[in-house]
Amino acid sequence: MDSDTSSPSRSSNGELEGDKPSTDVSSTSSLRSLDKGFATVLILLLFATFSAFGLEAYLKAQSENRMAKREALSRQAVYTSEGGLEWAKSELIKNPLFTGGKRTIGEGTAVIDVTVGEGGYWVTSDAQQGVARRKIQVFLSLDPLDQNRWVVSQYQEIYQ
Repeated sequence: MDSDTSSPSRSSNGELEGDKPSTDVSSTSSLRSLDKGFATVLILLLFATFSAFGLEAYLKAQSENRMAKREALSRQAVYTSEGGLEWAKSELIKNPLFTGGKRTIGEGTAVIDVTVGEGGYWVTSDAQQGVARRKIQVFLSLDPLDQNRWVVSQYQEIYQ
């Protein structure tokens, strides 16, 4: 037999040298860089997803905050309008010819209009508190038993 034949030789541990897998350094490093690239893309994707969730939560909180502020201003405008009605009541006790006016109550403003009706007065209070505006109209008549006390027989909030 010829020693130059292409039959595989055995290594010192008994394995055939032709059966060993190739350990090419360039292919191993390219696999590692692919793994690193995949991890980077995965981390960026997770970061974008969590950022989107965070942005959504922030926008919801801002919206809730704006709605709460508007609701508070709306309630304050109703109270300002009712304060204007109380002012008109006190002015009408002092002066039955009172026709209205403008009054600052807290941080809001109430514009009062008084017109004489049959058996009493129609009083309209239009109040502004920030961006909120409320208008209330009542019919007042004097209490027959106590001439210093008003009786509200009609109360309505007018929506604009």
